Amino acid sequence: MIVVESRRLSHGPVRVAGPRGVVTIPASAATVEGFRRWTRSDEFPEQARIDLIADRIFVDLSMQRHQAHALPKTEIVRVLANLLVESGLGELASDVTRVFLPDSGTSFEPDVVLVSFESIESGRVTETAAKDGADGVEFVGSPSLVVEVVSPSSVGKDTVDLPAGCFEGGVGEYWLVDCRDDEVESVGFVVHARGEAGFEAVEPDADGFAASPVLGKAYRLSRDRGRLGRWAYRLEER
Repeated sequence: MIVVESRRLSHGPVRVAGPRGVVTIPASAATVEGFRRWTRSDEFPEQARIDLIADRIFVDLSMQRHQAHALPKTEIVRVLANLLVESGLGELASDVTRVFLPDSGTSFEPDVVLVSFESIESGRVTETAAKDGADGVEFVGSPSLVVEVVSPSSVGKDTVDLPAGCFEGGVGEYWLVDCRDDEVESVGFVVHARGEAGFEAVEPDADGFAASPVLGKAYRLSRDRGRLGRWAYRLEER
């Protein structure tokens, strides 16, 4: 993860290199609106995850890890998608879905995001249209739930910077998942609900289930060694 202060762009474009290539951040991205225009342009790179949080641009050009990142994320999407089919609560998206939080000036691509139909119907969340007008390319407003799976390159952003930006931006709930320790079965899974000054961790019950105020259910994430000794994840809901 490379962090570029927006004010550095006042001197011209900034070039960032990583395992997946090179990204040139244009000088126009120094402002929030300039950054958003860049994300919607043909020049915006597809090989990087690039977020704007508190006037800092976070560029992640690392490779996604399978067992510590992709697999737990897929399990979370599976369970939450099934819940939304049953409840009709809203829409779920993953990876390259961009979200803009006007109240905190945060533009980011969460691992998983849930936007309720009620927030769209009320106008609290809108969509920025694609160039052809046929679809949306950015949610504008406060999602109900954001899920982040920690990678070695994103620890600081996922645990400090993004939660602060999401809270200020009005996000309803923030889940933080950490499966980096390959030597133990236990995983880090914390549901953060809104408090008075920031997100607060929900204390799990005796069985390890943490209540989600937004979803009205409780969740527990676990894993064990499956076929070929690879991790198999299970998100339980009750």
